[in-house]
Amino acid sequence: MRALGPALFFVLVASCAEPTRCGPGTSLVDGLCTISQLDAGSALDGGSAELPVSATVDAVTVLEGFAACPSITVAWRDGRSAKLLLDPEYAVPVRNALHLASAGFTVDWQSMDGKTGTAALPSCQGALTGLAPGRSTASLRVTNAAGASALIGNVAVEVVSAAGITVRPQYLALRGPDTFPSLGRTESALAVGEERSLVVSFDFTLPPGTPAGLVAFPIPDALTLTSSDESIVAVRSARVRGVRAGVATVTAGYRFMGSSTNPTSQAFTVTDEQTPSRIVFGLPLDDRGFFLPDTSRTLEQLEVGQCFTTSVWGAIETTSSVALRSLDQVATVSLVGNGLSAPGGLRFCAVAEGEGAVRACHAGRCGVLATVVVPAQTRAPTVVATVTPDDLRTGVFGQQRLCLAVRVMATWGTATPVDVSSSPAVRFAAPFNGGPVTPLRARLDVATGLAEREQDKTCFDVEVIPNQPDSGFRVFFAGGQSEVRLKLRF
Repeated sequence: MRALGPALFFVLVASCAEPTRCGPGTSLVDGLCTISQLDAGSALDGGSAELPVSATVDAVTVLEGFAACPSITVAWRDGRSAKLLLDPEYAVPVRNALHLASAGFTVDWQSMDGKTGTAALPSCQGALTGLAPGRSTASLRVTNAAGASALIGNVAVEVVSAAGITVRPQYLALRGPDTFPSLGRTESALAVGEERSLVVSFDFTLPPGTPAGLVAFPIPDALTLTSSDESIVAVRSARVRGVRAGVATVTAGYRFMGSSTNPTSQAFTVTDEQTPSRIVFGLPLDDRGFFLPDTSRTLEQLEVGQCFTTSVWGAIETTSSVALRSLDQVATVSLVGNGLSAPGGLRFCAVAEGEGAVRACHAGRCGVLATVVVPAQTRAPTVVATVTPDDLRTGVFGQQRLCLAVRVMATWGTATPVDVSSSPAVRFAAPFNGGPVTPLRARLDVATGLAEREQDKTCFDVEVIPNQPDSGFRVFFAGGQSEVRLKLRF
């Protein structure tokens, strides 16, 4: 069975599901194995985190020689509970969740029969490893900074024998973090000084009768990683770092059942510390470290009182790749408008209704992360965008720059429409794929971080071709959007 996509793990599912089995001292409650007798900690002095007193853990089926990342929910003596997120870079909003990285305690797995162990993966700081085939029970131990620990839950584990299973490394890629901006970049480019986790993708050939829900995360200590030139790309414990400009090949294998797999290789290009092509922002995260609700790579609107943290990156672009260089420590950051305040660092809070934007600049390049601050529970406005004229003769074919009079009106409820044409929170994108249309792409002014403007007109790149269909673009503002179409004639 072939795993899908460049991920750090693969979930291998057989044709029919088996019932969940819980280990000794546990019972099945709402699909979770819940421990019935607890060895729990309590509140501790010295500023150490209070340990949870119980945990529910989904049953695990893991391939021998690999690891699984269990689903854990922990509870405290006062009745609080939370889903424990073991991926330090996971930022998707999860209701009632807690990052292990900020929990104040660590986790490990205790095994009586030696069939399971504990490993730290880039995407799972508390993975459960399969060391020997068979069914087993592992106990979850939590330990805080003061050294106090407690066993708070059990999990039923089935370690599937690797005999008869063929494992092949497929390809290498660079992992997140998830807060990186989306640039359509390739996964084989590094900037000088940039360090990333290395993902090794595997292909598994499974025999008939493989148990359902089999999971196989590669264990970093079992990977064999080498660089053809450590002075260009340095490899250390499943992480790679760009040292100087050039190209180096990283080769990966895996120690599996006492032998090593055939290796796979990937060339990585390291770009020097040149001036970034443009400045971009990382995903906005709330104070818990999760994406703000309803945001992707931009902030549409914020309610008064909401705060977020972001990051600043320099995009070093070539014709074939994009590398990212962190600028958090060197970029000059300022605020535009009255909607935001800057309590410190790269954390910002919505303090007043209206427009607010963060501008970051470095080496003559600027980027802007703009939003509209609104009262609580305000719906997105109705947005209507128009362009004048909507039937334009260009006088020339081919790629060209066109500056158009674009007007954007936003209406909240029954209020009077507001002209937001020059707002930094207005964004442009390609039109929907409904019918033939040639996109106009807004030009970015790298000196301001905003769409390029000339004499109150917005400038676009477009290709004019004979007998072309309508041209167009989309406009976004504060969660509302509009689509514009126009005729471009020779």
